[in-house]
Amino acid sequence: MPTIPESQLIRLQANQANVRNICILAHVDHGKTTLSDSLLASNGIISSKLAGRVRYLDSRQDEQERGITMESSAISLYFKIMRRVSGANNSTSATAAVAATTGTVTDVSDQSNTNTDNNNNNNNAAAGDSAGSSSSSPQQQSSAADSASEEYLINLIDSPGHVDFSGEVSTASRLCDGALVLVDAVEGVCTQTHTVLRQAWKEAVRPVLVINKLDRLVTELQFTPLEAYIHLNKILEQVNAIMGTFFSENVLEEDYRKKAEKKKEEEGKESNEQADVFSDWHVETQDDSDIYFNPSEGNVIFASAIDGWAFRIDQFAAIYAQKLGMKEGVLRKCLWGDFYLDPRTKRVIGHKGLRGRALKPLAVQMVLENVWKIYEVVVTVPDKEMTEKVVRSLNLKLLPRDLRSRDTRATLTTIFSQWLPLSTCVLLAVVDQLPSPPAAQKLRIPKMLHPLESTPPEPSEAWEKGMVNCDPSSGVVAYVSKMVSVPLEVLPKYKRKALSAEDMRQRGRIQREKLLANIKAAAAAAGTTAAAGTAAAAGTIAAAGTAAAGTATAGTEP
Repeated sequence: MPTIPESQLIRLQANQANVRNICILAHVDHGKTTLSDSLLASNGIISSKLAGRVRYLDSRQDEQERGITMESSAISLYFKIMRRVSGANNSTSATAAVAATTGTVTDVSDQSNTNTDNNNNNNNAAAGDSAGSSSSSPQQQSSAADSASEEYLINLIDSPGHVDFSGEVSTASRLCDGALVLVDAVEGVCTQTHTVLRQAWKEAVRPVLVINKLDRLVTELQFTPLEAYIHLNKILEQVNAIMGTFFSENVLEEDYRKKAEKKKEEEGKESNEQADVFSDWHVETQDDSDIYFNPSEGNVIFASAIDGWAFRIDQFAAIYAQKLGMKEGVLRKCLWGDFYLDPRTKRVIGHKGLRGRALKPLAVQMVLENVWKIYEVVVTVPDKEMTEKVVRSLNLKLLPRDLRSRDTRATLTTIFSQWLPLSTCVLLAVVDQLPSPPAAQKLRIPKMLHPLESTPPEPSEAWEKGMVNCDPSSGVVAYVSKMVSVPLEVLPKYKRKALSAEDMRQRGRIQREKLLANIKAAAAAAGTTAAAGTAAAAGTIAAAGTAAAGTATAGTEP
């Protein structure tokens, strides 16, 4: 994709509804900059082959040498999607059919169909051919449906993950409306993960969870798809437990504030007891369903940034719904969790319907085993014949040199970049899950300006109304991200710095020119003084002669 001209970015920035301001937050070495490289490659800023290696946003030399991000970097990305308007039989009104490339969803459907047959028949080669023959149906539907293109501008900030640069994280979260929170699939939730989640909670930044480095579960830990599913569920539980803690703290804080206000108005034991009863009721009835991460809701991304792939559950649900004869919305809720496919009735059952049978969850059978199979035939146990069958079944277009390459990692990246492209999945999740500036500022600005009030007042000043409504004609408001108080003498201009040889020669020339100018000025001043002295002496002698002549004349008179 060619780079986007600046004039087009300015035009897109004016359409506030299609702008997303996001930051990437994570613990150190959890893959933030590698993910950023993949997103930059989608805009043609860097080569897709260099994604994850060039670390484009680490522009400082010490960042490249140490391999960590030390300063936040910002960049704007362009994203165009084609939305297919659903028919009357579909549960959703508008489904994202094509994002960035026209074959994204079709590729996913091909692979999903392929591996469904593989799971049922335990024969990957035979099932791949059948999936390839059935891939024309979604293509025909997409061509027949009405579609509309939408252009988005993604303003991205890549922030540091090290605890020493937490100020950069605070600045990034204050300036953005949404965040991509990365968690390493092997290391899990770390200390800085907890910190960035709390920062996003305080700033009212809506997060999207990205479980990164799933490739390590295959190549390093050598997990089976079922073991990986259990491990990923534990990570989700840990992150949701942290979010639940934040919610409880917020509820208790608001409840305490209300009880304190009530005590000021009423006095006596009865009023205090009523406040306690109100407190219990308030905690029980608070709705916290929207703060948790759930793959079925689309706010969880499973990715491997170094290999260039990512997916969400709804990508597979859109295809399996057609094959199983289910509604897409229903299957999306069942595709992650304790739900199983009954091989006899071809129906989805819960945990109680197992009746002692050892069935695999739908997420393992329909999603993870597909990914694991590609790693198996390309990296773990390389098999070129099986790789070619998988490529044909996915209806991918790979060059013969890519299939014959001895670099298995390159072949793997090429397959995944066409089947489950990371940039398409991540940017589509950003567009669908994260709010635009007009929607976000109505919630965030009052909390920023009145952090100690439970119910912030309505904006009264013109500039405040302009910020809440994102009105560009209301003026400019500057955000000072760093203000450090230091003594005047420690500023750089008061410190001596080492001079190079050229600087020393230049300083010598300047000093010599100043000295020569002083000598000339002194000589000129001396000449002026001598002339003045001569004139004064001549005047004095003439005056003395005149006086002497007058005296002589006076002596001759009688």
